[in-house]
Amino acid sequence: MRVLVYHTDATGRYGASNTPRGARLSGALVTDRNGRFEVRTIRPAPYPGGTIPAHIHFVVSGRAEELQFEDDPLVKHGRTPRDADEPIFVRPVTTDSLGVQRVTVDLWSPT
Repeated sequence: MRVLVYHTDATGRYGASNTPRGARLSGALVTDRNGRFEVRTIRPAPYPGGTIPAHIHFVVSGRAEELQFEDDPLVKHGRTPRDADEPIFVRPVTTDSLGVQRVTVDLWSPT
């Protein structure tokens, strides 16, 4: 299965055009036969001056998904997605002994 991934940089911008289409932190990948994949990237920042939490977009089989980080102060727990066509996953962040942060998401099970 093919997955597209994109997000803002550490300043909350997508790139020179500051639009998702121009995101410089983006890429495509193919999952393993069980639908699993791993993305290694920086942690994005929220949009400058905005109220939307930092997030990572995933497009899977044409369906948009969004990952937000549970420890982000802008996350409003229990809220509903901005758009029913883009489910939002709010997940905990773990940090290992080297300071590497990890988030696990099952894109096919939003709860």
